[in-house]
Amino acid sequence: MEDGADGGQAAAQAASPLAPFPRITRAAVEALRYRAEDVARALTKNVIRDVRVMSISWDSLLRCLDQHLRCTLAERPSAA
Repeated sequence: MEDGADGGQAAAQAASPLAPFPRITRAAVEALRYRAEDVARALTKNVIRDVRVMSISWDSLLRCLDQHLRCTLAERPSAA
């Protein structure tokens, strides 16, 4: 009967989604879940919009600088 009890526990552990990751504890997973939920609450539509605007601004600035550098190098090949 002991074999049956151990087999049931082994089957329960094998069915666990954490079974392939024996070094990850349930406490670590819960801490990560808590942090993920906290970040999700902090991300509002306004924050996402602001980050997108900033990203587009940086992209625009980098394209402008790239174009300026290409023009400068085309005018003065000796500078390259």
